Amino acid sequence: ALVILSAPGLACWLLAQGGLSYGQALLSICLIGFALGVEYDLLAFLVARYFGMRSYTQIYALLYVCFAMGAGFAPAIFGWSFDRDKSYAGILTLACGLLLVGALSLLGLGRYRHGRQA
Repeated sequence: ALVILSAPGLACWLLAQGGLSYGQALLSICLIGFALGVEYDLLAFLVARYFGMRSYTQIYALLYVCFAMGAGFAPAIFGWSFDRDKSYAGILTLACGLLLVGALSLLGLGRYRHGRQA
């Protein structure tokens, strides 16, 4: 999970550098797209393993709403940052750092609380 969720941080860092070649831009797009495809599945898996199935729907829904709100507000925040700085470099660098901190925080989760259910 750490490796997969660090990928969009790397992509944001590449994009913040500016002057990308076609290959670098394509790599960045693929890294972000791949991580977005995995995040929701990983969220569902981790909720089941750490919280069990008793309150699964409520916990997953709350986390999904938080994730969706972030995805909804991000374009406005990125646009505001561009209007202020006339560049995406600053907000992309911040996004890189936040994504890496989020990915690294997975290392502190510890063992699963709920084992595999038959």
